[in-house]
Amino acid sequence: MCTLFTEPGESSRGHLLAGSFFNQSLRKQISEILAAAVQAPFSGCYAHVPGPRFDSKTEIAALRGAGVDFLSQTCGPEAILTNELEIPYALVGFGVDYANGVQPEPTPVETLNANMKQAKTCFESIITKLSNSAEYSPPEFENFIYRFE
Repeated sequence: MCTLFTEPGESSRGHLLAGSFFNQSLRKQISEILAAAVQAPFSGCYAHVPGPRFDSKTEIAALRGAGVDFLSQTCGPEAILTNELEIPYALVGFGVDYANGVQPEPTPVETLNANMKQAKTCFESIITKLSNSAEYSPPEFENFIYRFE
């Protein structure tokens, strides 16, 4: 799905003009929470790849050559759809394993499970702090949509 507004002439239909699909104010708030709790988060270039499959070693090498630091099969459609609804959106990713061919052997399932458990704890902490703290205010939508109303 690439839009929520599929009918011609539908109210709120429009074209998204995005400086970034990730809200910089929300990103800053999340970075502050992570820096206070653990360490400064790693920032880098994210790539969305289609699934459901793992990318080949050749695809991974090409993405690395293009400057990609992180990739996943999620976050592509969600980033577009949340922006289309003017909802501030940020990506928090937690590395649970290496891409195909980066390490000589695949990550053991036990390590994946432990990493996913740690990621869940981290995500819950971020959401709790953002939603329960007077220190953080809801960010404004930073992009623009040409509406056809």
